[in-house]
Amino acid sequence: MKKTLIILMIFPLLLLSQKKKEFYDNGKLKSTYTLKNEVFEGKVKIYFENGELKLIGNYINGIENGTFRSYFENGQLNEETNYKKGEIDGSKKIYYQNGQLKISADFRNGELIHDIGKPNFSYYESGEIQRYSMKINNKRIDEKMYWENGKLKNESISIYDKKEGVGKDYYENGSLKNEYLYENNLLEGIAKSYYENKNISKEVIYENNVKKGPFKFYYENGNLMATGNMINNRMHNKVVQYFENGKLKEEGDYKYGAEDGWFIYYYEDYNELISEKIFYVNGIPKDLISYYQNGQIKVKGYFNGKNAVFTECWNGDGSKANCY
Repeated sequence: MKKTLIILMIFPLLLLSQKKKEFYDNGKLKSTYTLKNEVFEGKVKIYFENGELKLIGNYINGIENGTFRSYFENGQLNEETNYKKGEIDGSKKIYYQNGQLKISADFRNGELIHDIGKPNFSYYESGEIQRYSMKINNKRIDEKMYWENGKLKNESISIYDKKEGVGKDYYENGSLKNEYLYENNLLEGIAKSYYENKNISKEVIYENNVKKGPFKFYYENGNLMATGNMINNRMHNKVVQYFENGKLKEEGDYKYGAEDGWFIYYYEDYNELISEKIFYVNGIPKDLISYYQNGQIKVKGYFNGKNAVFTECWNGDGSKANCY
């Protein structure tokens, strides 16, 4: 009776702690771990099908505790992370498959640490710096991103984790691409973009992260492409567009992003000679008038959906013509 009682007391304890092994279909070891009360307890190992270690870590009552390491299939270290009671605590490092460090960062209680004056880096596989950030004081963090050739890609400032002040983007050759202004994490004021040849490509105005006010777009040769006004990121009121040679291309009014009223289109190779007029209602074309290059009306008509229907037609000399 006493022996039976001891066995009955030990048997539940054996059930609480169980060492497990899992295998691939080819018979190779896949993982080893211990379950206690149906959660991980102690060391856990996971393997690739080729037998190489994939992950190793330690659990206490099902919660990560200590150093976890994961590996590439070639055996090279992939990640190394320190945990304390389930939270990342201490260093975290991520590597490329060639062994080059990609990211190194410090955490405390699961939160990324930005110590004042201590830079944080991430790297390209080649070893070149990809990202740099540094906490300047208790509220400001400066951040820079780099192209793999070492040229600056982006620079910005954050105040209490919100973008603030001037931000800039750069082309891979180092020339300026965009410049803009943040206020409380929202785009504000004039934003400019540039071509790689350093000519301006566009100029818009933001208000609370929304395009609002006058805008200008430019061709790469420096000539004006379009000018007009925006409300809530949509063109509004008169917009004028130009050909790359500087001659007038089209003009018309928009109403909250939709064409509204008569739009006038011009021939490119002639000095402001009208080629066509189209009347729009809420962005939908309704009527049209087309012109010859001598100024004579060519056709009049209307739109049936997307298809133009001609009702009156003329020859270039002004005589009436049949409509087809």
